[in-house]
Amino acid sequence: MRWLAGVILLAAGLRFGTLDAKGFWGDEISTVSLVHMPYPDMLAGIARLESTPPLYYSLAWLWAKLFGTTEVGLRSLSAVLGVATVPVAYLAAREFVSRRAALMAATLVAEGANGPTSVEADAILTDRGILVLPDVLTNAGGVTVSYFEWVQDLGRLFWTRNEIRARLAEKLGDAFDRVWELAHDGGMTLRSAALVGGIREVAGALEARGIYP
Repeated sequence: MRWLAGVILLAAGLRFGTLDAKGFWGDEISTVSLVHMPYPDMLAGIARLESTPPLYYSLAWLWAKLFGTTEVGLRSLSAVLGVATVPVAYLAAREFVSRRAALMAATLVAEGANGPTSVEADAILTDRGILVLPDVLTNAGGVTVSYFEWVQDLGRLFWTRNEIRARLAEKLGDAFDRVWELAHDGGMTLRSAALVGGIREVAGALEARGIYP
């Protein structure tokens, strides 16, 4: 189990070492505003915006009381939870699948925010053979659903939650398959493949349209 301890320490070093590397993103600013409210008011505000249980916000509200709402204080909660998923993923995969699957699960990094991994950290992960699912893919759900909202507005459509989720799964699944294939064929990381694929698609659209104002 020494290797697992090493992976946990690596994950902690990479995550905690960059907590204050950037200022707050828009969603983080919203979280700061919410956790400054009295707890009942926060729950009432979340109920108007979210349909899911407010577990994260409840934890963030308590966490902010202990560690404050600076970049380091607020982000340390997600850092702790993120690092904790390493042994959890390993143990769950070992229990329900196999040891090999457990090894893969424990050494897989999925970026759940915009640009959470620094260039230096990304190079370390690549050198150590740790698979990184880049933010371009794993954090694309929000902007994709925003696109769905735009399409619905234009067409005066009203999709159900299940329809939106099905369309989202189809879009992201197709994107992942294409990026994986490009990474495999081109001998590059998934991040590079995602960027190369995106640039190619934009270039293809511009070429097909010609000069577009």
